[in-house]
Amino acid sequence: MQDKATRDWAISGLRGSLVGLAAGALLALALAAAAAPPPPEGAVVLFDGTDLSASWYGKGTEPPQWKVENGWAEIVPKAGSIRTRNAVGDAHWHLEWASPAAVKGNGQGRGNSGVLVQGRYEVQVLDSHGNTTYADGQAGSIYGQAPPLVNVCRPPGEWQSFDILFRAPRFQPDGSVAEPARMTVLQNGVAIHHDVVLVGPGSNKKRQLYRPHAVEQPLSLQDHGNPVRYRNIWFRPLPPAGERRDGSADLARLRAGLDSPRWPVNAPDRPQPAVVEPGSAPRPETAADLPGDAVLLADGTSPAAFRDCQVHVVWRLTGPGDPAATVWLPGGCPVHLVRGRDRLLAGDRGPLEPPPAATGEWQRTDILFRAPTPAADGMPPLPPCATVLHNGIVMHDATTFPTDAAAALPAPVRVAAGEGVEIALAWARPMDQNP
Repeated sequence: MQDKATRDWAISGLRGSLVGLAAGALLALALAAAAAPPPPEGAVVLFDGTDLSASWYGKGTEPPQWKVENGWAEIVPKAGSIRTRNAVGDAHWHLEWASPAAVKGNGQGRGNSGVLVQGRYEVQVLDSHGNTTYADGQAGSIYGQAPPLVNVCRPPGEWQSFDILFRAPRFQPDGSVAEPARMTVLQNGVAIHHDVVLVGPGSNKKRQLYRPHAVEQPLSLQDHGNPVRYRNIWFRPLPPAGERRDGSADLARLRAGLDSPRWPVNAPDRPQPAVVEPGSAPRPETAADLPGDAVLLADGTSPAAFRDCQVHVVWRLTGPGDPAATVWLPGGCPVHLVRGRDRLLAGDRGPLEPPPAATGEWQRTDILFRAPTPAADGMPPLPPCATVLHNGIVMHDATTFPTDAAAALPAPVRVAAGEGVEIALAWARPMDQNP
């Protein structure tokens, strides 16, 4: 992690144009006027701050009994959980939440709720700011399975965001798992899970096995007895995943997780994730507002070497011609922000859907990179892959690179920009896996 003096320097010196952070700061001032980015094109808004009854059920098919005021919905304890009227399959879910400003209780009794994708795969909501609990039950955990890579919780009462990329499981006619569920989660713009293979639904104290269900299911928000608030809830269906990891490798990982889990569910001695300051919301746009473990790409190259990592780039096209800009991930895996007429290529693989190509408008691209995993203990190898979000839209979902593309690791991240591309900010941070 860089110290503040180093982090506050002005980026310059790349071929093309990497504008200084003074310009980036002006950009941030313009962005600060909005409390949260608007939903992207194609999103289905489920709560806009005014009414729950149109898109949600409470108990049975009754309207929700939660309190709605000032643009948020607040849990009324014992009123019950709520669920969407929509049944949804593969999707990008976005929501914002705040634990009570008045701190009461501790551990699981402090600001507890949960986002239950398809009513069973839970991302935990909890006040985990200075509040210790078992690792796979803290805020941002895939409950009972995977702690977040880092703890990026804001103080109680402050708004936080979840972006959840979910791939629903598929089942064979005999009820066996054809494809397990997968989940990627960003909290406050920081990646805390990347393409995690779920071993089944979330559960307390014991591991649950999959039970066959339809691909499309409602999402639930849990009433756990605490007055947690929610706002700005939407989802966007995900297109088919395209070229990604071999399903047989995922199934092998699934079987290994069931047969010999590294940690029991809710194990109290499981190591806690590191605490990292999340930076500004909704997206850090200046050097002073980066996540606490991020480094600037000085002269286009990160001062640290990485394996798994998150890269954030703010950039724009400045005119016609043959523009080019590439993020070189550890080991030489390229994500081409722009290459002539093409946009957002992972290697030579195109995005899941056409990205916007507006000249002059600032673009924001987040890249989550996973390094290759060698074969070990009977488990098949996994190739390097990247998930790419561009202006809040999923362009790649664990898209694979050639297996020999990331041979020398760890390695720095590089950004190379040619004429016709301007980059305001570029940073990278580690996504080291937890024990």
